[in-house]
Amino acid sequence: MKIYKYIKWAIKIILFILILVLILDNLQTVKLSIFNIYVIQLPLIIILLLFLIIGIIIGLLINIIKIVELKAKIFKINKNNEYKVLDKSNN
Repeated sequence: MKIYKYIKWAIKIILFILILVLILDNLQTVKLSIFNIYVIQLPLIIILLLFLIIGIIIGLLINIIKIVELKAKIFKINKNNEYKVLDKSNN
């Protein structure tokens, strides 16, 4: 089991180094123009991380909506099954 612990740490270190290299390679400043009205000058890595976070939030919101829909279906199915059981017991 100890080998998995070392593999886990090795993967963490490799990911940290890759992210650090990504950050250091993308420090140049870029302009982000929003509808030619508002212009932001930020380092490229900040803009990339911003869009990554926005994408994660949108994905989570879509999944939350899907989960709520599925829970509503489960509730409806369970409610229908209760009525069927009650009908069978009355006969």
